[in-house]
Amino acid sequence: MDKRTHGIRQRKSNIDAVFVMTVFLLFACCLLAAVLAFAKVYKSHGDRISARFDKSTAVSLVIQKMHAYDYDGGITTENMDGLDVLCLHETVDGAEYVTYLYSDGENLCELFAAADYPFSTSDGNAVTAADYFGAELKDGIIEFVIGQDGEKASYTYTMRTATTSEIPDSGKAGDTNGG
Repeated sequence: MDKRTHGIRQRKSNIDAVFVMTVFLLFACCLLAAVLAFAKVYKSHGDRISARFDKSTAVSLVIQKMHAYDYDGGITTENMDGLDVLCLHETVDGAEYVTYLYSDGENLCELFAAADYPFSTSDGNAVTAADYFGAELKDGIIEFVIGQDGEKASYTYTMRTATTSEIPDSGKAGDTNGG
């Protein structure tokens, strides 16, 4: 082989190597772009699922509490410290207690206290994320609104109130079967 043929083959193999490396680099860039795009979609989808889960958790909690206290005098709504508060009344061993449900601006909070205990938003326990909670009781229908991240959703609960006029003394918290 002469020098000229050997030089052409050398240049051709170098060009082939550069072409293969370019194609590989292009493939790697496309793969990286696809992974980054998928990660962004996955994160936004995960955030939406989390927000929906928090809202449904708050709604389930409120509805379960209303089911448990659905008797005459068991549920009232009040405006306390400028907040709409759902008040759940019960008698335990002859003493009256109230469970307050409200939003402190970040979370749905719950406070279980003696009926004569002064209400304070700082005393409640955060239950789940909810930056807004409002409730109104009118003619046996409770309309409540739960908000999170600026989005509010309203719900309606129709009470199946018992015909008794007194709050049952269950002997233990949460039992509304009359003992």
